[in-house]
Amino acid sequence: MLIGGSAAGSRTLVRADTVTPATKAAAASRSTLPQWVEEACIGTAYTPLEFLSLPVATQEQFVKTLHPDIALAQVTATASVGKVRTEAATGLSRAPVQSTISPGQPLAATQMLTAAASTPAKTYIEAEPDTSGGVSLNFASSGSAQVNTTAINPGNWTSDQIAALQATDFHVTTNSGIPASAVTVKNAAGQLTLTLTDSAVSQLTPTGTNITLAVTGPTATQQPLSIVVNVWRPSIQRAHVSLDLGNKSELQFMYSGYYTGSSTTTHDPMTISDARLMDVPNVNVLDNSGSTPVRIHGLYGDTDNSSPESFGPPLTSSSLLVSTNDTTEAVPGYYAIYQFDDIRHIEMTASGQTLQLSYDGYITDQSRLAAIGLDVPELVLHVESTLMPSTGNTQMAMFETVSNPKTVAGQANTLDLTNKIFFERTYDTCFTVGGGTPEDYVPIDYMPIANDGPLKGYNEGLAIRSTETTFPYTISYNFNNKNGPDAWLGSHWMQVNGWSDTDISPKEATSESINIPPHDDYGFTSLTDRGMASKQETAGSVAYDDHNGTNGDTGIAMKWSSQAVGPFAPGDQKTMVFNSQVNNSYPPVLTVDNKTLTVDQNTANASVPGTVSDENSQKVNVYYSLDKPVTPTTVPAAADRHLLDSVDYGIAAAPHDDYLPFNGTLSSSTLQAIKTAVKDNDEHTLYLYAVDVPDATQTQEMVSNIETVRINPKAQAVLHFETAAGRVLRAPVTKRGTAGTAYNFKDFAATAADVTASAATDLTGHAPLTIGTYALDQSSLPANAAGNLPDSNTGSVDITFVYKPLSLSLSVPDLKFGQHPLPQADAAYPNKGTGTFTYAAGSVSHSVQLSAALTGFKDLTHSNAAPLAQADIAFTPTGGTAVQVPAGADGDTPGTATAITGKMTSHAGTGNTIPFSAINLEVSGNAGATLKTDQYKATVMYTLTDADTTL
Repeated sequence: MLIGGSAAGSRTLVRADTVTPATKAAAASRSTLPQWVEEACIGTAYTPLEFLSLPVATQEQFVKTLHPDIALAQVTATASVGKVRTEAATGLSRAPVQSTISPGQPLAATQMLTAAASTPAKTYIEAEPDTSGGVSLNFASSGSAQVNTTAINPGNWTSDQIAALQATDFHVTTNSGIPASAVTVKNAAGQLTLTLTDSAVSQLTPTGTNITLAVTGPTATQQPLSIVVNVWRPSIQRAHVSLDLGNKSELQFMYSGYYTGSSTTTHDPMTISDARLMDVPNVNVLDNSGSTPVRIHGLYGDTDNSSPESFGPPLTSSSLLVSTNDTTEAVPGYYAIYQFDDIRHIEMTASGQTLQLSYDGYITDQSRLAAIGLDVPELVLHVESTLMPSTGNTQMAMFETVSNPKTVAGQANTLDLTNKIFFERTYDTCFTVGGGTPEDYVPIDYMPIANDGPLKGYNEGLAIRSTETTFPYTISYNFNNKNGPDAWLGSHWMQVNGWSDTDISPKEATSESINIPPHDDYGFTSLTDRGMASKQETAGSVAYDDHNGTNGDTGIAMKWSSQAVGPFAPGDQKTMVFNSQVNNSYPPVLTVDNKTLTVDQNTANASVPGTVSDENSQKVNVYYSLDKPVTPTTVPAAADRHLLDSVDYGIAAAPHDDYLPFNGTLSSSTLQAIKTAVKDNDEHTLYLYAVDVPDATQTQEMVSNIETVRINPKAQAVLHFETAAGRVLRAPVTKRGTAGTAYNFKDFAATAADVTASAATDLTGHAPLTIGTYALDQSSLPANAAGNLPDSNTGSVDITFVYKPLSLSLSVPDLKFGQHPLPQADAAYPNKGTGTFTYAAGSVSHSVQLSAALTGFKDLTHSNAAPLAQADIAFTPTGGTAVQVPAGADGDTPGTATAITGKMTSHAGTGNTIPFSAINLEVSGNAGATLKTDQYKATVMYTLTDADTTL
């Protein structure tokens, strides 16, 4: 708009989009202009054609200031229209505008541009109209450089200036099919009210319509006001889904409480307490066994309601909880984690057996944001939730995807929460039968150990079981999914803000002193604690409480840690999943004592013992299948099954907590069939399964988990030979056999073989006593040097033998042959030195042999004289024959190494002597011609060998 001013403060308003007879001709030519031009000139002093005649930079400045919702790319993309604009505007251009302010006259064009070009005070508010279509907005007490999201940003306007604003000062545009004329603006004492017509309200969606109010000021320095109000209304279709469980019972799932009204869609405004309760996936049981159906609720405070927008009374279970790794203690001992304090853009739909809920969740409370470690005006997350039957049509599956939006309040979102944000859900578990007294102390048990999936080998979740014998139902929470929580636990319902707002790491005792194993605190002990998510407890065993109701209120918590969430920059999302199931009859749970069975043609009898449990049935049969796989849904017909054994609870009343053993002795015909099969020397498999016998507790048989027993499975032991520091001394040796077969690689009997020299199928023997200069450390043999070949899926065991350096030492005598005249013929000179050959054998007894090598005799008087090479030293062992060790060619090079003893047996830990009856220097007579009357010296090098290895 164009506002003129006078000293008296009077105003003249000229609307840029007013169509008069004088401008109708121009309007015809405007019809070919882009839509953005029509919108962009609103709030300026220009017609659309005049706006297009402005420099592109000026157009962009107007758009950024008054219409930030218009993409700037459209300005430059329309540059080609410039050629048309001048022609189309011929004869329609405005007369020059005065450059000074005169009473009653418009502002100068330069002043108008300055005002419009200044930074606008921006507001982006999301609002739900009341039943009359009204939206009330207040101006903030002071301006802000940021985008206001709770009150109108007044920029540099004074309260008097704001109060003086008239409805005609606000230029209204919308971004949807709702026309601006459907919006009435009223300003009264700084409170702005927008009222939409009934028709406009009926067109509103959960996403909403942006109503933009553009205001420019009375002076050149006044900030323009850019007020965007996203007006939305909820769309809620309440419904539940029923799954027939057989035995005259139904599983019913829904969001929050059971709804008794019609499945019509409502758009009525919602309270925040109701909106927050929407996102509580809930499971009920409907028991139809009597003349009147009985509803069983599984959460505390759960109740029926008939108003589609009412989700109360308030449950003490939580909707989605949000926090970060920078969370602080909300109260002493408990980390802060919160539900959203506002929920907007709500849409709930029902289609067939699928329920869906989407909304935007907000945390705007600054104290809460600070408590979870965020310094931002608000945290906004988008949530898409789906409830639907899982595979088999017997469980409710929750799929919830939480997104970090790319834009918040109309601006680019820059909040990166990668590896920082985490989510939780908590349930205040309880059984309430037919509106009776809540069984709030309902015990929490472990679900069975998973046979597959990410929780394979661990309990796959938790279950609550009613102690009411008339309706002995169980509701289970299964977390065995790649998107399931990576931490969960059963515990006492949190008294501190009821788990619905605050969690989760107690550092001091609470008013209730509960100390129940195996998890003896109320919550996760740290931000990285996985709770019970890595347990291997017996199915049906107690996770929390003692089944007697003496330990008060129980609850279940599930957490998706920041590590599980991972990347969470703007545009990223995290999907979270869990399943919930209802049972009043239960399949058997089967275990086997051994996972392998060894059978050969000489096997006279064999058995596959184990245990089986069934909570409600009295009798259970155990069957087997040889080499033909089965699953709980593909077991053979009753006539084609092979019975292995049976168990019977007799008169014991259900529910049964104990496991009954069975011997599993194979019949002669079964054993013979196995013998025939294993003749191929290959591995075979027995598939075991249990089937309960229907009785008064159920009408159809139920099949247990499947246990596999591998017959003659192949396995191996890999033997490693290393030093204590891990240095490999030789290549590993692999021994092979059937899983479960005994092996012994620490057999040092005289007849035992060295494992490096025996056959690959030989499972007895010992590691080599020595390898090079290392000896086997027999004082620290590996614990698994003897045992049974493994029956695990890997079928391999690693056995490492450790070696330490040998500690042989050798002492030799002095060799001195005296002074003699130059020889004229062959001569022998006896040793006049002292000492004997002795050595210590260290810790290993072994055979040794002594060798010697001799250098030439060097002339010590004349360094240039030729050495004495025509000589040797003759060693004569006691009782043996002399052995000559020839001298080398010069004084530095030894001659041929020669064994001077045979192989001798040493003894560990004792001194050993090598006796010689004579050691003589033998000199050839021919050497006399070159010898001088000088002193000669040579070096003898001795080598002690152990067996075939030089030491």
